[in-house]
Amino acid sequence: MVFTQVLRRWVYSMMVAAVAIMSSPALFASTSAASLDDYVPNAALVGKAEFKVMFFTIYEASLFAPNGEFNRSKPFALRINYLVDADKSRLVDNSINEMKRQKSASGERLERWENLMNEYFFDIKENDIAYMVHNADRSLTIWTNDQAPVTIEDKAFARAFLNIWVGRKPRDEEFQSQLFGQNQS
Repeated sequence: MVFTQVLRRWVYSMMVAAVAIMSSPALFASTSAASLDDYVPNAALVGKAEFKVMFFTIYEASLFAPNGEFNRSKPFALRINYLVDADKSRLVDNSINEMKRQKSASGERLERWENLMNEYFFDIKENDIAYMVHNADRSLTIWTNDQAPVTIEDKAFARAFLNIWVGRKPRDEEFQSQLFGQNQS
């Protein structure tokens, strides 16, 4: 039982690393500077959570929203500081599995998303910092470290991907509660 829970948490942590997407002129619009304030007006911390497997912290996540008040229909941002390396192929598989679990999509749409992730995701290295922004138009802007941000216009993908952390069917309710500023220790 405990091993199964630990394994689930590990699988979930690998999927979250999938936020690192490289730009493509065909699918993404790129900008040159990256600042949360450029995307989330009056960005303030909502909550923070550490994702752990046994004794190891996999990443630290922070949720930002206007004036620190989270609303799924308004701009918000996640900042994830990775404390481990993560392989791209595992990230893609785990992301797809989580989207299936949440019933975000099926069939052809999941195949398109899997192809998108296989083409544009890359390996995560320890100490990489990834940003994911839910924009006012419901698109998704992401960047890691000092890379230029890219905006993914596929709103269904953006929603399904961000629902991994802020959706109504979280895999880890305690983690999500902390991210939402509840149960802070």
